[in-house]
Amino acid sequence: MDGKKYLSIGTISKGHGLKGEVRLNPSVEAIEVLDEVNQVRVQHTDGGETNMQLLSWRRQGEKLLVQLEGVGDRSSADALRGANLAIDRDLLPPPSEDTYFLDDLLGYAMVTDDGREIGEVIAVAELPASPVLTVAYQGREVLIPLVEQFVTGIRHREKVITIHLLEGLLELP
Repeated sequence: MDGKKYLSIGTISKGHGLKGEVRLNPSVEAIEVLDEVNQVRVQHTDGGETNMQLLSWRRQGEKLLVQLEGVGDRSSADALRGANLAIDRDLLPPPSEDTYFLDDLLGYAMVTDDGREIGEVIAVAELPASPVLTVAYQGREVLIPLVEQFVTGIRHREKVITIHLLEGLLELP
């Protein structure tokens, strides 16, 4: 799936109930964009992809319960376990100038606040405490939490993230 054409909104963890709802582990952006669209892209665990109509969604704690067209029973819902749901970015209104989608940070350069180049953002993970950026640094991967204590600025036009480098952060295994 093209990380820039489609915005991931979460992963299906299992079916829910008898009518075919699926339980979604949502991304940070899911709640913000689900009301904007009625079609999602399902990336199946076998690599296949399917467009499906989004019929409804609702919250259940930190998860979402989603009803997709053509998924009418528990076994059909369970068959989607592990699939990723995504939305075509062309169907969304553009984010305002001071907001962004986490996937947009892929490929950004990371530099320190004193100008030293660290590397390129190669992955973004959503952890319970905060999103974490994976940066390629001297042949290995370094994790940088996307929090104000570390990230001091993001310049979207230049595709640069500036961080305040705490002593020893890059030396951690």
